[in-house]
Amino acid sequence: MDDNDTANIHLALVVEVLSSVVKKKIAKDTRDTLTKLYESKSLRNKIFFKKRLYTFERKNQVSD
Repeated sequence: MDDNDTANIHLALVVEVLSSVVKKKIAKDTRDTLTKLYESKSLRNKIFFKKRLYTFERKNQVSD
């Protein structure tokens, strides 16, 4: 069952984030790693979300 959970988590992630957890085989390890990387108010987290926001805004401008 854990293999399916881990695979579903991996499928839901963007490539940049997936590279941080691709070697994790247990869903709990994957979740813990993601929490450590992106739940905190770290510089890495801020840059990641600003990049996502910029990409999202650009896609919306192009489609309008």
